[in-house]
Amino acid sequence: TGFFFGTSDNSANGFDIKEDANYFDVSANDYNYISGGLVYFAFANSNVPADLNKYIVFKVYDDDGGYPGNLLGSDSLTLNQIHQDVLNNYLTEFKFSSPLKLPLSKTFYVSIDHSNFTWDNTTHDSIAIVANGDGDTTGAAFQFINVTGFGDSWYDLNQLYDININLFIFPYVSNSMDGCGVLPVSIFNFGGTIKDNQAYLNWSTATESNNKGFYVERSKNGKDFTSIGFVN
Repeated sequence: TGFFFGTSDNSANGFDIKEDANYFDVSANDYNYISGGLVYFAFANSNVPADLNKYIVFKVYDDDGGYPGNLLGSDSLTLNQIHQDVLNNYLTEFKFSSPLKLPLSKTFYVSIDHSNFTWDNTTHDSIAIVANGDGDTTGAAFQFINVTGFGDSWYDLNQLYDININLFIFPYVSNSMDGCGVLPVSIFNFGGTIKDNQAYLNWSTATESNNKGFYVERSKNGKDFTSIGFVN
């Protein structure tokens, strides 16, 4: 894996990174809604305590010719909330007030907006989003950047930096507005760490009803999963 840094304000160097996003295509499935998701942050902090109250906005866009287009919905968390998740080795969960209807194309982008961050001689607001290593054939990461003299625009990281990566963003998609509400388990938290090239998962539940246990699955392409174990 590699860390993909989301520090926003680099205007002193001629550019200001406002959002980091990843593209998703679920057209091969019958999913119609997105209710939220998980993001794996490696770092989230500020050297100014008051700035921990700044908001990070999780957004969903439809597709406009290979780039994020219309905003479909958003949810916000404070930098401090994400900071606490990082300290506890948890993935950060975001949820929309009601599930968002996916576009007919079933293609969309999940973005992390940190445009209100500041990075200068006295203030260091920053986050780091975990990504896979360069060379992913399905690399679909994007950045929304203000370049001095050119304005705001979305950039494909493959074209901008010649790297193919996917950000560790995992959307909750379902075929109904009920989403995962029909499941007999309510997840309280879910986290993961990587050590010695192995992934370690940890989770806890708030409620369970007639639940036998959990199958742990993995996938190489994000679509086809195989079971690797069962936890009672």
